[in-house]
Amino acid sequence: MPGLSAEQLQKLLTLIKTSKASCDKLSGTSEWLLDSGASFHMTREFSKLARTYDDHPIIVNMPNGQHSIATKHDILQLNSNIILRDVLYVPDLNCNLISIAQLINELFCTIIFTHKLCAIQDHSTRRPIGVGKQRREVFFLKDIQPECMNKVTTCELWHGRLGHPSQQAMSLLSSSIRDINNKSMDICDACFRAKQTISLFPLAIIKLQIVLT
Repeated sequence: MPGLSAEQLQKLLTLIKTSKASCDKLSGTSEWLLDSGASFHMTREFSKLARTYDDHPIIVNMPNGQHSIATKHDILQLNSNIILRDVLYVPDLNCNLISIAQLINELFCTIIFTHKLCAIQDHSTRRPIGVGKQRREVFFLKDIQPECMNKVTTCELWHGRLGHPSQQAMSLLSSSIRDINNKSMDICDACFRAKQTISLFPLAIIKLQIVLT
């Protein structure tokens, strides 16, 4: 190329090859990528859309510099906690994208990035609702299954964790918590000791006399 030195030409060819490799390595994947630069959720797979809605044409700038037009959108549920709204159908896209900005506005969530993981948490409860794992220099969304930790299965454990309430209070909870059954609960040793009282001191028979000198 006229006007460019050999060193400048080599750097230009390197940039072109790097850009092409970056597009090729994500081509054909059906996973969802967490993208902080995307303005909308976008998918290239029409089969993921249950029912599509026609939309006014939206011009989408592709990573390779070209343009595509999206005319349809839909709502997608990725898991029990994440529902994507207004997902654009872009047939020329090479992958499925989750817009970080749109996700935060829709779910009112908190997103934390580390060098290997991306944690998506509910803003109020801080409960994890999604996890992104870094692979091939991008973050892919991984589905997480809800787990019940420290499950209480006996009435005695409920009694202790609730602060040793009375049997009358425990009976009120039995209707909403199936594991509580007052009839099967043993006598609580801590409650028995806490309700014990100390006997009064007997009256003193011998009185001390103070001798003033």
